[in-house]
Amino acid sequence: MTVNFTHPRRSDAFQADVAPECTGASALQGLIDAKFLEQPGQDGYDLSLARTGAPIGPNATLVSCGVTEGEVVNVLRRGSGAS
Repeated sequence: MTVNFTHPRRSDAFQADVAPECTGASALQGLIDAKFLEQPGQDGYDLSLARTGAPIGPNATLVSCGVTEGEVVNVLRRGSGAS
């Protein structure tokens, strides 16, 4: 299925063809491998379904979190407000 991932700091998005059983961690690793995201360092990234705000955990499959064809998934930088 086609999913659009938003960038945590820029206004662009990355369209990816992913399997429904893809996990949150696998999706993030794919975005890093594709050079859409930088290596996360200490903080890491979180995913959430843009339509509902529901979190997508690292071990949860995209489809189990309600992601369907053409969805937008927000990539959030974890700990961006903390110092």
